[in-house]
Amino acid sequence: MSDASWTALISAGSGLLGTFIGGWITYRTQTALQGATEKRLRKSVAAALGAEIDAYLDLIDRRQWEVNLSRDARGFAERHRPQVSRRRQSGLRGG
Repeated sequence: MSDASWTALISAGSGLLGTFIGGWITYRTQTALQGATEKRLRKSVAAALGAEIDAYLDLIDRRQWEVNLSRDARGFAERHRPQVSRRRQSGLRGG
């Protein structure tokens, strides 16, 4: 081969190698940036969910839902207690 062919091959090879190295660096950089963005997004979502749950628990405390629900459930149970007739009661006793 002549010197001109070697020069052309070296130029083409170095250009190709530079393209691969530049592409690899760009890929790694973008991957790292995407990972950092996703990590920040996960933390943001976790903080938002925590704040929502905290606000909901505060709302429950303010409205005293637990006390009211317990009271309403007792009242419902008392109003809807099944009535057993005397005939059935005596039949259950065996007499």
